[in-house]
Formats: sequence, structure tokens, C-alpha cells
Amino acid sequence: MNLDRWTKMFFLIVPLIFIILLINTPIKSQAGSSKGHLGMGNLSWKKWDPQLVEELKRSQTPTVIDFTAKWCFTCKINEKLVLETEEFKKLVDEHNLTLLLADWTHRDPIIGNWLQSQSVAGIPIYFVINSKGELINLGETISIDEIRKAIEEK
Repeated sequence: MNLDRWTKMFFLIVPLIFIILLINTPIKSQAGSSKGHLGMGNLSWKKWDPQLVEELKRSQTPTVIDFTAKWCFTCKINEKLVLETEEFKKLVDEHNLTLLLADWTHRDPIIGNWLQSQSVAGIPIYFVINSKGELINLGETISIDEIRKAIEEK
């Protein structure tokens, strides 16, 4: 085998291994515990429910909502780079954030209909409820700064 073939195999196999590792990483539990997913092990994610979202908006409770699925590659990247970080945990603690998880792994029609009502076609998608009770769509990629800005919006 010549060097060119080895190079091609390397650039095929390494990303494939990376994808397999991401897909097999445990994800957040719908039951509300993180099952070690967030690395800190003590962030509590509540199961997303459209009625709960309305209650949190009415009570103006600062909230982060994560719409995710086991098969979603971009979701896994956002989780590793943002939601599993110590900086995110500090933001949650600092603002006493409620965390909601909507697992769309099996294409739940209630989640799908709610996303459509928000003019969203798929996942990942992240929302914040700020202290004014406003629901803010953060889009499909997130950063700590974007979350902080949305939460602190006055």
C-alpha cells in the first residue's frame, strides 16, 4: 500500500471513530438526572413539557431548554463544548437556571408539533426563558456567551 492510500484511510477512519464515540456517549436522562452526561453529575434536567414551558414563562423563571436526540451529531458537539463545561454549570448556579430536556430521539409528535409552532424544522435547537418570561430561540449552535446574554436580557 502506498502512502496515498494510508493517508486516505486515516482521513476516513479517524472521523468514523470520533462519530462512533460521540454516538455511544451516554446522554441526558428524561427522568431528570444527568446520568453523568454533563460531566459534573449534579445538574438536574427536567423532562420538557409544553405546559411546563408556559408555567415557567408566566413565572418568569430563567430557563434553558435543550431539544436533542441520541442520533444528533450536532447535539453531541454542543453538549461536549458547552453543556458539559464547568462554565455552564457556573452559569446555571449563578442564575439559578431551570434546565429542560426535550428528547426527540423517537420523533415524539408533541415535541415535533411544538417545534413547528415555533417555526423550527428540526434539532438541535435551544431556547431560553429570560427573567421577563420571554422565550428566546438561540438556534442550533450555542455558546455560554449567547446563553448568558439571553438570560440577562432586560
